[in-house]
Amino acid sequence: MKRLSLLLLSMCIAGCSSAPREQFYTFGAPSLANGEAGSPLLVVAQVSLPEAVDRPQIVIREAQNQVSLLEQQRWASSLQNQLTQALAGYLQAALPQWQLALRQQHANREAKWTLWLDVHNFELSTKQGTRLEVSWSLRSSDGKQQHKAQASIQQACVSCDTAALVAAQEKAIAQLAKEISTAALRLNAQ
Repeated sequence: MKRLSLLLLSMCIAGCSSAPREQFYTFGAPSLANGEAGSPLLVVAQVSLPEAVDRPQIVIREAQNQVSLLEQQRWASSLQNQLTQALAGYLQAALPQWQLALRQQHANREAKWTLWLDVHNFELSTKQGTRLEVSWSLRSSDGKQQHKAQASIQQACVSCDTAALVAAQEKAIAQLAKEISTAALRLNAQ
């Protein structure tokens, strides 16, 4: 009887303890606007991410050859979708008179420019902040103009908790959008 009581008590205690609560993160980038009628249309055609980071869990770089998946700290939706939308939002903020669209949104409109982005590294580290390394190209619809570039952007963080690291990632995306928008304006003026 004593064993049964102890067993029931331990099951009750185990049942009452709560599992760690999941936290979900997103980028708070600006949303897309319509832009001015007749203004250039820039379409974010492709954003590719390394498979190692494109997962629901937030991935933290622990050492040169070691990463950790934070099971209780996750992206609210696909990281690739969030990165694409954040980049488009920050491009819209940098090019307010332009029209911006994601690939799936521009089916019946002719894009003057398309953006292709390959992310090589989108890393979070509690010791070093975040690092974003990409190659990208802007292409005109007539095929006459093309600009290819690479960017390596680092953002430090003070506390380097998950929220601060996600905020640093968003700053890196905003900085990348600024670089791309500067090139787009220069190309469009030629």
